Amino acid sequence: MAPVTARFLELAEAERHAFRGQLTDFVRLYAFLSQVLTFADTELEKLYVFARNLRRILPEGSLELPREVQQNIDMESYRIQQTGSGGIGLKRGNGVLEPIGSKRYPEPSPEQLEPLSRIIAELNERFGLNLGPSTR
Repeated sequence: MAPVTARFLELAEAERHAFRGQLTDFVRLYAFLSQVLTFADTELEKLYVFARNLRRILPEGSLELPREVQQNIDMESYRIQQTGSGGIGLKRGNGVLEPIGSKRYPEPSPEQLEPLSRIIAELNERFGLNLGPSTR
């Protein structure tokens, strides 16, 4: 990947920023679509793996946030909102801290469950898809 990084560093700052943005958009879009659709194109999968790894090693511009921040959060979707105020009363002394158990999600009632075939038929009808059994 050293030759690719060298070519990247030869670009102007604006071109680097644009390339990094397009690379990030491709990786995110492919990661999302690969969860929804089945791809048979191995070259596209190879390109995705290469792009994902390339994005990690390319040097960042001075105007960009650290890589960990960019990959883990989307700052445009956060907002500051006060949800409460007041003090927390704590008792002095020794105590026992019990571990937090796993979250329990309620089981859906039987009338909420639909057969997968009905859901697939609805998706095919509504969005003009041709979903069905995979032919491998």
